Amino acid sequence: MTKTTSLPVRKSRVPRLPAAPKPPIDIPPLALDIRDRLLATVEASRFDFEPEQRLSSTGHCLRQQWYAITGAQTNEVQGGSTWEMRDGDIHEADVKRWLREAGYEITAEHEVDGRNVGDTVHISLPDGTAVEGHIDGLIVGPGLYVPHLLEIKSMSYLRYASALRDGIKQSNRDYYLQVQGYLGALDLPACIFAIKAKDSSATKRMVPPGGDPKFHVEVIDFDPEAFQDVYERQGALRLHIIDGSEPVREYERSDWHCNWCPFMRTCWGE
Repeated sequence: MTKTTSLPVRKSRVPRLPAAPKPPIDIPPLALDIRDRLLATVEASRFDFEPEQRLSSTGHCLRQQWYAITGAQTNEVQGGSTWEMRDGDIHEADVKRWLREAGYEITAEHEVDGRNVGDTVHISLPDGTAVEGHIDGLIVGPGLYVPHLLEIKSMSYLRYASALRDGIKQSNRDYYLQVQGYLGALDLPACIFAIKAKDSSATKRMVPPGGDPKFHVEVIDFDPEAFQDVYERQGALRLHIIDGSEPVREYERSDWHCNWCPFMRTCWGE
């Protein structure tokens, strides 16, 4: 008998972006050739989903995680995801450099039972499975006298403004659970959650009073109930992997999570 996990269908709303402007009618052949070669290179270097449970994916729909682990067919176009991941790496490197220049010490290395395990953290499930993740770093410095977790994200102006207005717990559950998984694994009191706006000129029109259009920092305290949620979701996913049973969908078809999911067509049969 297979085991299934019943999770409530979650609804979330993200403001829709305006329609993209139409490209120029007359694009020179040379420009088209360069563009197409660039896009083909991005597509060829697309990332592959890791066939294992990851702490960083805890907040994602369980079915999406199950598809990634079992090697399900992704949507045809994935180049954009590769582009965004590389873009995020560049923003992260910038923020770390600026924090160091501002007087903070950042390291990604820590010890477990006397062993240096680098930036790897993990929690252990009842069957002994270790669910791992990789932190951006540990930070100490002015006002931070004990190590805090450091997580760095770059966001579009809509997500950035939402994070300033509502906080990460309300605006981005995926990131919040990722942070709680790391805090619980490391037994740390809080996370310095640094957000860099990808487009500060657009963000400037949307930030709440007192907010900055370029950079925002939130202190996220350890939340034992959220960490328990992380543990239970990873445990439920493990049962589905063992049984070969497909988790239930956590979102409705109209939700943006489904529209952006790399397994949308496999999940909904489209």
